[in-house]
Amino acid sequence: MGGVALPLLAGVLAIGLGVCLWRLVRLRREAGRLSDRVERFLADARAQPQINLREDALAPLENSIAALQSRLLHMQSRMDVQGKQSRDMIVELSHQLKTPLASLRLYCEMDQAAHLPEQLAQIERMERMIAALLRLEKLRAGGVAFAMQPCDLHVVAREVMDGIRPLYPRKHLLLEGEATLRCDAARMGEALVNLIKNACEHTAPDGTVRLRLTDGEASVTLMVEDDGGGVPAEDLPRLFERFFRSARSSMHEGTGVGLSIAREIVRLHHGTITAHNGPHGLRVLITLPDLRHSLKKT
Repeated sequence: MGGVALPLLAGVLAIGLGVCLWRLVRLRREAGRLSDRVERFLADARAQPQINLREDALAPLENSIAALQSRLLHMQSRMDVQGKQSRDMIVELSHQLKTPLASLRLYCEMDQAAHLPEQLAQIERMERMIAALLRLEKLRAGGVAFAMQPCDLHVVAREVMDGIRPLYPRKHLLLEGEATLRCDAARMGEALVNLIKNACEHTAPDGTVRLRLTDGEASVTLMVEDDGGGVPAEDLPRLFERFFRSARSSMHEGTGVGLSIAREIVRLHHGTITAHNGPHGLRVLITLPDLRHSLKKT
């Protein structure tokens, strides 16, 4: 009996082990399928959720994923509607504000009042502020198209500095480092223009503004540094807020929106922007994810 029972027991154990291995392989295959499905949804958020009607171990998990996808699609649809409403409002607001300003400018020029230069200067300042504010709100509403492609950031930064130099002929504008990134070159250039102009406006007439590019393993950093003495520590967290003016900005007539525009452009590139005081002045650091290695793998 014992001689027969042992082989029988071994056979039962072998069959049980085989069934367990088969179930394990099946579960791994199903988990891989779910993982691929989630990856496809992340790549195309418009993909429709799929309900699992089979009674298997992963059905509750798969249906929970489908429910989550449905909620995300609903939220995305609401955001699209709200974004369109915001963009329409911005277009209407732009028209309603620009028309009376243009008329006011015309009447001032026709009247030739004693304070005409001052009046025109204030109108121009208001026009710049309105344009900057509308630009910011358009970015925040998703109303600006981004053309993402591999860019040489050194070339983008050099063109920005070449355009700014005539405005500040005595400034020392320095560009260091090399970096390549998949981004919208025009929008990234716009962010750098705002940052470098802000630095130039808060340094001495012959001050120095340095832009340093660093190409890392998984990210690219851009640091704009000036020698203007920095800002009070309590102002640092608020520098990128709309219309916020730090103590060092009190003597300058900016729109108070340029740094906010830079922040929105960086955010739309999935990056971060921070500011802190360095040894000689303010340092603004942009960190942008570099997806080139991930794209090569896919």
